[in-house]
Amino acid sequence: MKKIFLMMTILLFLSSCGQGDTGESNEELEKEEAPFYKGMISDMMESDTEQLTVSGEVVQSSDVDYDSLIVWIEEDTQIKNTMGDDIAYEALSTGEYVSIWLKDDIVMESMPPQVKASKIVVGTEETTGSSLNEEEIIQEQKEGDFVFRAVSEKKTYNPHEPVHIAGMIRYGGKKESVEVGHGGFQLMRFKVEEKTRDITIDWAHASIFSQTTLTNDEWHIETFEKTGEIGETEFHEEFFNKEGLPEGQYVITISTDLQIDEETTISFSEDIEIEVKEEEE
Repeated sequence: MKKIFLMMTILLFLSSCGQGDTGESNEELEKEEAPFYKGMISDMMESDTEQLTVSGEVVQSSDVDYDSLIVWIEEDTQIKNTMGDDIAYEALSTGEYVSIWLKDDIVMESMPPQVKASKIVVGTEETTGSSLNEEEIIQEQKEGDFVFRAVSEKKTYNPHEPVHIAGMIRYGGKKESVEVGHGGFQLMRFKVEEKTRDITIDWAHASIFSQTTLTNDEWHIETFEKTGEIGETEFHEEFFNKEGLPEGQYVITISTDLQIDEETTISFSEDIEIEVKEEEE
């Protein structure tokens, strides 16, 4: 009897321990971890392989940062909008904002780095059921076979939070692709004006001539990066040495000059007006 009683006590103890472990595991599952990466879809693979190129920044870690990632989508990858509805890969498009959760926490160090996604959420926290952000700014121009867009994820940012601003160009002519000439290594130029301090930080002018290939019906996207002459003011020090932007009222001019041939140049320029301030509690 003593042996039977002892065995029953042990079984009850093990059972209670198991139930406790299960409860902790459920709590852990309910806690949604932050995504590894957030950014804008700049390219999509058009073949049997489903993958995205996303331009943005790492969210979880301050030790590494990637300007862009190649994101592999597998059979078990979840693609959802911010309301939790499933989205097909074919419904995605360049220019949309996405959050990326990693599969197996592995980053393959290539150029650019590659990851496998366990989950992709399209849109931002402000999104109301679709992949478009209600605060998003889109300025658009069209000329000839080209469409130019200047975009910002939001109208208002917190001081020194990541700023999602980009210039986009798309060719829609009869050729499969065209090569356009431009000054400097990058196709887009970004000029920053802070109105309250009356400070302008112009783009870094380059004498080099480059060419960029634009594929028919695909957006070429370049995200905002800080360039230009570093002044000696506190604003310049804060602007260049910290992430995002200092508090203020900004006009960011995005422009490009496309040299189509020896006689033809198409120029685009649009202003993005944003405010950077602390959120009111």
